[in-house]
Amino acid sequence: MAWALLSAVRIKVAAAASEAWTGELQGEHADCVGHLPECLSVLVAQGQQEEVAAYGILQAWLVSLYLDNPYGGSLADNSQLRASSLAHLLHLGEVAKSSRPGMALAVGQMLISFFWWGGANSLGTVALQGPCRETAAVALDLLEVATRYAGCQDLSTPISWFLARSCPWRFRFVIMVGTELARKLLRLHDIREAALILNRTRDHWERVQQLSFFRETRSEVDVPGTPLASRSAGFLSWNQNQDFLPTSAHWPIWPREAWPSFAHFLEANYETFRQSLEDLLELDPNGEIFEALASQQQSEMAPRRNAWVRLDLVHGGGFAELCALPALQPSCDILAQRPEIDGNCSTYLAGAALARLLPGDEIKPHFDSHCRLSAHLGLRAVEGASMMVGGKISSWQEGRTLVFDDTYVHSVRHHGVAPRYLLDLELESPEGTKIAGFLVLDGHSGSLCCDHLMERLPGNLQKCLSTKPGLSEETLSQVYALDGLTEDGRLPNLPNTVARVKKSLRKSHELACAG
Repeated sequence: MAWALLSAVRIKVAAAASEAWTGELQGEHADCVGHLPECLSVLVAQGQQEEVAAYGILQAWLVSLYLDNPYGGSLADNSQLRASSLAHLLHLGEVAKSSRPGMALAVGQMLISFFWWGGANSLGTVALQGPCRETAAVALDLLEVATRYAGCQDLSTPISWFLARSCPWRFRFVIMVGTELARKLLRLHDIREAALILNRTRDHWERVQQLSFFRETRSEVDVPGTPLASRSAGFLSWNQNQDFLPTSAHWPIWPREAWPSFAHFLEANYETFRQSLEDLLELDPNGEIFEALASQQQSEMAPRRNAWVRLDLVHGGGFAELCALPALQPSCDILAQRPEIDGNCSTYLAGAALARLLPGDEIKPHFDSHCRLSAHLGLRAVEGASMMVGGKISSWQEGRTLVFDDTYVHSVRHHGVAPRYLLDLELESPEGTKIAGFLVLDGHSGSLCCDHLMERLPGNLQKCLSTKPGLSEETLSQVYALDGLTEDGRLPNLPNTVARVKKSLRKSHELACAG
């Protein structure tokens, strides 16, 4: 965007009549943000695309507030600034839904990027709570408007246009936000509203399967030794790598036998990477380096700005200045031996970083939109931290590599009491028998275990029951049905089953499933 145009735009919109926000805004381009519909009309008349212009203006405005700034503190920790900014964004959302659909994508994405956990009430509270119900609901509405506005749902849309308007990316956000909002509603025991949101999400999923782009790229390709990654597996099975690499193997969590050699290389050099971390923490016992980097982050990945921090060692074809530190130089020297990440690899987003997640926090659901894999080497992989990737839950172990496809929706929760440190590697492109899991439920499992149970229990119970010759007292004793069966032996509908399961959980295990 030609930002110089905004000076002229400000003059033209200053006296315009509108539904403009009457509050006082701060931050870069605040005057244009305050009269966004009029500002966009002028820019569109000058040849700008409305969606692109709206996205650029709103993102610049919120980034300027999120970074340390002269406006009275960061959006991350100033409750008044956060509340007023969110209020204006929600106002713009109403305008977008009623009369300016070209604004919908930008407003919806800004709600996800900066207000996933809501407004001022989210500051300083316990994390592990998932999205703010109200914010996520508005974001979902806006993303649906943006998908229709771009023509993504039209079966006749040419694939070239479909890709030019980033339709796969738009659909993924709609389905991700719908799924996460439904999960949140289940935790709040609002079963009826959760079912409505899941139905909306299912409708989008069914539409996706009818579109030419996904029919052509999701053909049932048989990769030897690999389970078919079929669309019928559901929302969580959707990953972007498969869109563009349909003949490659695809797993959320990659099995060891399919690892690229780089993952084994990381484990072989664990002691060096671990020692670098220990030396860095001894040099900086108060974590000032991590805190300084946290203040430079330009969007909200965790409820607290300093909760999730990446300390880049190499990124985008060059080594960071931090590699000059004696504590980190041995690790940087080892990484320089590998062509995937030796400082000459200019593949977008390929790199390595030390990453820290503080206890009691979470990283919101997200997905990468470039063909790649990620590898995590656990350095201080304490108990309580886990990651969900494409519906598969995994955790880190010290000295062990975890290879995953981060083009699946993935998120992290840390129920532990000590920071989790790991070496975060991002590799280029994947080339993966799904891992069977089981659930161990006890009085300390917490909301993550409850979430997993809510998703898996109904289908697992029905599958178990279908193997029984009949519903005798003996066979029923083999199935822990939690009083969720109908008289004819079938599971009732999902909302009723979930409600009964939750009732039993609260009674027998005292799990905190809400909020």
